[in-house]
Amino acid sequence: MRLSPLTQELAKEIEDEFKDVPYPGDDAMLSSPSAPEGRRYRADFLGRHWREVIDPEFLQQHATLRVLSVAARRFYLPAFLIGAIDYPNEARDWVDAWTEQLYPRFEIPCSTPVKELVTREWNQLTEALTAGQKHAIRLFLDHLLATQADAWWEPEPPGNLIARMIANYWGQF
Repeated sequence: MRLSPLTQELAKEIEDEFKDVPYPGDDAMLSSPSAPEGRRYRADFLGRHWREVIDPEFLQQHATLRVLSVAARRFYLPAFLIGAIDYPNEARDWVDAWTEQLYPRFEIPCSTPVKELVTREWNQLTEALTAGQKHAIRLFLDHLLATQADAWWEPEPPGNLIARMIANYWGQF
């Protein structure tokens, strides 16, 4: 799994920073409890700590994070980050899903209500994160940039999504 002392240290930092985040509660798991996909997610996550879901197959099957409430996204974020450290070859889809949670991208056309919802949820998530959690996320993004820069190429300057995320928000942490 973790191949180097640096990746072990990064995973430990993430674990330490998120260890006290409370479980969102069974009834506060979903952003939209009536959605069919949400019901499946609720059943799969119900009563499970984030440490229990660090499995590449599980994370891959649960990369649609919009169905989780903001509290559940915050609670399960370390599973997805540590999973990406432990299983880098399998992690692209769920890391891509988390980059959208950690940095809304509106280059893709979407309606104003969708933009407002995404912006509100992003604000709620970033406001709920502690300074230490934000720093751990920054370190994770630095890790992605150092180890998988080519996977995040984009035509917009600076030419890399992860570098843009760091430059425009996460670099302050």
